Amino acid sequence: MTSTAHIIPAIIPRSYEHLAEEMAKVSRAASRVQIDILDGIYTPKASWPYGGVDRESFDKVVSQENGLPEWEQIDVEIDLMVARPETCIEEWAHAGASTVIVHLESTEVLPEIITLCARFEIEFALAIKPLTDIDRLAPYVEQIAFVQCMGNQEVGRHGVPLDVRTLDTIRMIHTRWPALTIGVDIGVSEKTIPSLIDAGATRFAIGSAVFSATNPGEQVTSLESLVQSLIHTAHPAGI
Repeated sequence: MTSTAHIIPAIIPRSYEHLAEEMAKVSRAASRVQIDILDGIYTPKASWPYGGVDRESFDKVVSQENGLPEWEQIDVEIDLMVARPETCIEEWAHAGASTVIVHLESTEVLPEIITLCARFEIEFALAIKPLTDIDRLAPYVEQIAFVQCMGNQEVGRHGVPLDVRTLDTIRMIHTRWPALTIGVDIGVSEKTIPSLIDAGATRFAIGSAVFSATNPGEQVTSLESLVQSLIHTAHPAGI
């Protein structure tokens, strides 16, 4: 089941060691972390464990000789910013993913991916860009845990500003499918969260606005409190 947490720290890992260091910074404050996985094909650059980056450590995780950092206390969402994600769903399932986020434009076999996720008992979510036609979500709305609206057409790195067109996309999705949970990744900060919530979003993957803080754990707690208070005010009955 999807966590009730609204703030999900997002990490682009340079190596297993870097991932462990970043997760340790938020392990006491976050119940769930998003790991952004880049293959250098769908995205301009690759991250761990693809593109020749520290593959040996990942193989040990997949074989369960080792585990993902903090695996005993933090659920892990894997944001697969990769071409043909259907080829790596199984290895991330064995690695311990609780949720897999697939970018709609990255594959032509979404039904196959949905079947794979069901087989391995992991949540499936879809990510779309600000200019994606939301009609493309229609066949999958009943099968996804949530939709993640990317805050910018440019994906694969942190610190990218929010494209205001994302707000229109969120509003359209929320109006058409009011029961669908909407997340946002890219451009999320204390300044943008109020307008994103007003548009209909309730979960936020945050990279730079968390990890650039002096104390990332305290930042997670602060942002979580902010989101909860804003959601309660804007939607007293919940959304």
